Amino acid sequence: MLPMTLIDLLPVLFIMLVGLPHGAGDGLLAFKNFKPAPKGWVIFVSSYLAIAGMVVALWYVYPVLGLLLFLIQSCIHFGLGDVSASDLIARGTQSQNRFHHWARIIAMGGGPVLLIPLFHPIQVNDVFVLLSGQAASYLIIYIIFLLPLWLAAIGIMLSYLPKTGGRETALLLLLVGLYFILPPLWSFAIYFCCVHSLRHFVVLNTQIEGGLVKSGHLRQIALFSVLPIALIFIFALQAQDHFTEALTAGLFIGLAALTVPHMILVDGLRKHHKFSI
Repeated sequence: MLPMTLIDLLPVLFIMLVGLPHGAGDGLLAFKNFKPAPKGWVIFVSSYLAIAGMVVALWYVYPVLGLLLFLIQSCIHFGLGDVSASDLIARGTQSQNRFHHWARIIAMGGGPVLLIPLFHPIQVNDVFVLLSGQAASYLIIYIIFLLPLWLAAIGIMLSYLPKTGGRETALLLLLVGLYFILPPLWSFAIYFCCVHSLRHFVVLNTQIEGGLVKSGHLRQIALFSVLPIALIFIFALQAQDHFTEALTAGLFIGLAALTVPHMILVDGLRKHHKFSI
C-alpha cells in the first residue's frame, strides 16, 4: 500500500470538520421528539455511546466484517436521505410505487459505495487494506458484482423520468461524474459534506425552533463534535510516522461507529414522519 501524502489529508480533514458534525445534532432531535427527563438523557447518551463502542469492538475483532457492514449501512442511509431530500425539494413524493421507491434508494445510496470503488479500484483497495487489513481487498470484487443491481435501479428511475422530472436524475449524474473524475477521498468528501451533511443541517435548522444559529444550538453541535474529533486525533498521534494513514483509519472507523446509532435515530424518526431527511 502506498503511503498517504499531506494532500490526501485535506479531504480527510474536510470530512472530519464538516461532515462528521452533522450527527452531533442527534441530541436535538431526541429532545424535540421525545423530551426525555434527566434520567432519560443519561439513558439516551449511554445507549448511543454503547452502540458506537460495540461497533468499534466488532471492527477490532472482525475488521473485514466491520467494513462490510459499514458499506451496507452507508448505502441504505445515504439512499434514504437522498430520496427523502428529493421528495422534500419536489414538495411531494416522487416514488410512483414501492418498487420505484427502492430503486431510487439503491440508485442514490449505491452511488458513492459502488461507483467510487469501481472507478478507482487500486486507490480504494489501499484504503480498504488500511482500514481492515489485506483480506479486505476481496471486498472490491464483491462490490463489482453488485453493479448490475445499481444499473437496474438506474434503468427503473429513467423509465419513470417523464412522471418524476429530471432534478433528481441530474444530481445523480453530476455525482457520478465527480466519482469518475476526482480521487476517491475527494469525491466521497464532496458527496458526504456538500450533499448528505448539508441537507441534514438544512432540514435540522427548519425543525429547531428559532433555527440552529439564533437558538445557540449550532454552538452545541460544535461542542459535541469536539469529543469524537479529539479521540480520532489522539488515536492518529500514536502512529507518529504514519499520522495521515492513522487519521484516515480513525476517521472512517469513527464514522462507522457513530453511523449505527445515528441511523437508528434519524431513519427511525423518518419512518414515523418526524424527520424529513
